[in-house]
Amino acid sequence: MISVHKDFNDPPAGLVSEPCQEQQQKALAEGAKHNFSGYHYRDSTIEALRKIYKYKCGYCETHESAGASLRVDHYRPKARVKHSPDHGGYYWLGYEWSNLILSCEKCNRRKSDHFPIQNEANRISTPAFGIDGFPTKECCRADRKILLDESPLLLNPELDDPDTHLIFLPNGTVTFKTAAGEKSIELYFLGRDELIKNRKNMTDDILEKLKKHLLKYLKLEIDEETYRYAMQDVYEEATLNRQADKVYSRVANALFDDFDNFVVTQFPDGQQDYIRQSFQLYQQGKLWPSPKVSTVF
Repeated sequence: MISVHKDFNDPPAGLVSEPCQEQQQKALAEGAKHNFSGYHYRDSTIEALRKIYKYKCGYCETHESAGASLRVDHYRPKARVKHSPDHGGYYWLGYEWSNLILSCEKCNRRKSDHFPIQNEANRISTPAFGIDGFPTKECCRADRKILLDESPLLLNPELDDPDTHLIFLPNGTVTFKTAAGEKSIELYFLGRDELIKNRKNMTDDILEKLKKHLLKYLKLEIDEETYRYAMQDVYEEATLNRQADKVYSRVANALFDDFDNFVVTQFPDGQQDYIRQSFQLYQQGKLWPSPKVSTVF
């Protein structure tokens, strides 16, 4: 799960073109029966979304370079809502820029037409219209009160901070802090084996490099200066993993935010002070090894 900024006031030209406006008018008249034009909501937006989302799925953070087949997902389903049979779908949002999320095929297929909210009584079924014949922004923009008051149970990468709702763990799994986090893990399928393996591999790679350099230093196979620069290189690599365009950057953030759990506890007791101090010194911009203590190999 990632967090991105999208300017809702600056949709791609295709969404504000006259042909798209005509399609929107048809959707308003036909409701869920409308044959939504992928050319307008998908083809005209996917390049802009790819750039905004750094070429990653907004839900699971898999990068297209790792084989993610990226799709344009309607955050609020356009034609129907599963488990709400009387709802005709958010048809008026079919071409709404703030309702379009970049998603990989696996997350998109799992999410499907699900859109759970905290209280069904708060679900919006029809929009209010302005004098121009189109729904008002209050009923369309994902950040406006009417839609926020639905209290969605699916996290929105354009509105929600994942760290408020999710906890990434050293073993590659993810757990939840909130009901929205729990439901998002389920419906975005964030616990699938492939994701767990890839997230764990990323943190394990950093961990193994730190272990290798520290062990060489403690065995006197490398001197202090070599050790210092080797550890610096590993921490810099880990820092680069936190950048928004890197795969599973939220996990890389978690490694830094919960360094003891992700890294320190993975070392023998006699080595934990070394690794903890090296990290503290890296954060201070002066990586030097700590005074030697008794070591357990």
